[in-house]
Amino acid sequence: MIDSLKRQRMSSIAKIRNTLSVGWSRETSYFDNWSPNNPSAGQCAVSALILQDHCGGEIRKCMVAGAPHYFNIINDQVVDSTAGQFDGGEIEYHTSAVREKGRILRHADTLQRYELLHMRVVQFLAELDQVADEIASVDYGCMGDDCLQEQTIWFGDNNDIVIIGEAPARTGWVKSGVAWHNTDGKLLPSGVIMQKLLSILDKELLSVTFLEAIKCFPSDRRHLKKLAQLYQPTLERQIKILRPKLVLTMGAIPTQMLIDRPFQRLTDVAGKSFSVHGT
Repeated sequence: MIDSLKRQRMSSIAKIRNTLSVGWSRETSYFDNWSPNNPSAGQCAVSALILQDHCGGEIRKCMVAGAPHYFNIINDQVVDSTAGQFDGGEIEYHTSAVREKGRILRHADTLQRYELLHMRVVQFLAELDQVADEIASVDYGCMGDDCLQEQTIWFGDNNDIVIIGEAPARTGWVKSGVAWHNTDGKLLPSGVIMQKLLSILDKELLSVTFLEAIKCFPSDRRHLKKLAQLYQPTLERQIKILRPKLVLTMGAIPTQMLIDRPFQRLTDVAGKSFSVHGT
């Protein structure tokens, strides 16, 4: 079982890494021929700097295919936000040396790209904080308990795919700290099913962003529809901020909240694609 402090550190790192992926663009990349098909290319130095700003640790530099590559060491663990640019190629982290922030930022181009990505990260986090405040202000009365403000999103490697569940369980990931796992650290049945689905897309379960439509623990399932109405604005705001390419909904409640088409049974819309509110 992961202790609460370690869970908090892991969650903070995952959140910043995810935020970096949202901010990457040609303007923040070292490469002029940057492509959204390889978004982390040329982003290693500025990403390592920002991750250190928020999570501490060291920045290290090694060589990959004759070019410098920067990554982080946080709590004695390698954290490489841009390893994906090498498409699984080997990175010899053991050959690295520590690099100080000031030395990396001596180059005007690096400083400019760092400041731009930093601005985008700050804006993204501020928008998420604003939604958290909106969630805290929802009056759900006797229909729910323990409004969730701080931890409503499990941050994957990026937001290309966002999975939306129905409502948090009292023994689920909000309490365990790990998506799809209960407080005993066991993978939930829904996680088993979703992992099989994601494997078709060559995705790992915990690498995909996940959140629930309802942001409190429902006191009774008969309140789900009313709670869904209360939390629909904040769900749409979260989706707009995360900017997913694909949204996967689990169950009738989040599906009905996000599409315009009414349906009697979930099977009427299962397996079909729709435009999503908030995008």
